[in-house]
Amino acid sequence: SLALFTTGSIQQSNVTDVSAETIPVGEGFTSELARLNLVYESPDDNDPVSMIAKFPSKYRPTRSLLNRLGVYEREVQFYQKLTAELPLNAPRPYFTVWNNQSQESLLLLEDLSCLRVVDQLIGCAQEDAQLAVNDLARFHANFWNSAGLADMSWAPRWDMGAEIFQTTYPILWRRLL
Repeated sequence: SLALFTTGSIQQSNVTDVSAETIPVGEGFTSELARLNLVYESPDDNDPVSMIAKFPSKYRPTRSLLNRLGVYEREVQFYQKLTAELPLNAPRPYFTVWNNQSQESLLLLEDLSCLRVVDQLIGCAQEDAQLAVNDLARFHANFWNSAGLADMSWAPRWDMGAEIFQTTYPILWRRLL
């Protein structure tokens, strides 16, 4: 309740029970996901009855690489600082936290399971891909040559991390072969 009160996600209700259901592996490519179902003492119509909890990967090599690339911190910063000014929809952040010292994060996000989900292994229809590309173009156009980008130290240039991939590619390619 306290985390949701401090962000204004709930106004008066107290959460009396939370049950968590793990979202299967493969759904959260770089993270661990769980759907939290909430029960309130006196629910308000605007109180979320479910939300998605997102944590860094339990798989140490993935977690280490993504922390070195700043992926988890960037995601938290994105939800904290940019979602309000986006020209497209994003899940509502109910609570977000990044601990720089421990390299830990937690996101409590709007549950959008009511929407159609595409299987990432099968892929999507051409129409869905076109919608995604159009939304990404609107997103990038919103920040293109923006003076505000200089203040976003957590959002490095697009090629940040290229050196890591150049170094690890030959090693990973040999493993694959």
